[in-house]
Parts: sequence; C-alpha cells; structure tokens
Amino acid sequence: MKKNESTWSLEDWLLLFGGVWLISRLFKTSTKAGIGALPEAQRFLYSYHNKAGKNVLETDMSGLSVQQQGEIVRLIIQGRLKPVLSLPLYKKFKDPLIDGELRDNANGWRIFCCRVNTTDYLMVSVFKKQSNKTPDYETEKARARIKEWLTHKTLVRKSSAR
Repeated sequence: MKKNESTWSLEDWLLLFGGVWLISRLFKTSTKAGIGALPEAQRFLYSYHNKAGKNVLETDMSGLSVQQQGEIVRLIIQGRLKPVLSLPLYKKFKDPLIDGELRDNANGWRIFCCRVNTTDYLMVSVFKKQSNKTPDYETEKARARIKEWLTHKTLVRKSSAR
C-alpha cells in the first residue's frame, strides 16, 4: 500500500490476513503452509481483471474505508472456509448467470458470485445492501461482468495451495 492511500487493495488485505493467520497457525502446529494459504479452505473465490486490465473487486472496494474493506475480506475468508455454502452465509439464486451471493448480514455486504466449477466461484460484484430489495443496477452490473468474464476468462488468484 502506498503511504498516501487511505484504502487498502484487496491484495493488501489478503496478504495481511493470510500472514496473520499463517503466523498463528505456525505457532499452534508445526504445519508448514505457503503465505496466504488456507489449508482448511473448501474452495477458491476468484476475482478477475476486466478487459481494461482492472481487478473488478478492487474497483468496487477502492472508495471504501479500511474498516469496510476488512469486513469484506472477512466475508471472503468465511466463504472460503465454510464446508457447505448455504444460508445465512450464501444465498443461491435461480438466475442463469449469477449463482448466488455471499452475505454479511451484520454489515449488509453482498458479493455476487458465478460458479466456475464444482467447488470454486468467481466474485463479480461487491456492494452494501441498503434496503430489502437489491438494486437492479447491481444485478445488471454483475450479469455484464459475468458475460465479460465468459468472453475473456482472466482470473486473479494469489495462492496455489488450498
């Protein structure tokens, strides 16, 4: 993170939480793991670079405070560790493109996801839900990003170990 920036990128947060988790894990056991690895992870949750070369989740999170970014990263970590994605953490949709959403009911965060394979998901949009109804523009933004990803398939992934 640059000294003048007031927000952290998704990569900064993942490195921070991955590093803190790794240190605590190494003290508890003698298991060796790669930096940022979550050996107990059940799945990968990917982001992707759009055709302009920007990471879409970092774009969504760029105007948020460090605290808000931390809430989102915790939601992503919960999504990776939960053995089965189900309510209240994950709500499955009947939408042909958007598989469902990761939900942080305490803080109102939602991350729209598209299923990549049997275990892994593409995170396409993050937003804070303000009312009972999800705004149409958030759903349309997620659909457009999924269509773009299906055309280019550029995943972002920071660790190779599960």
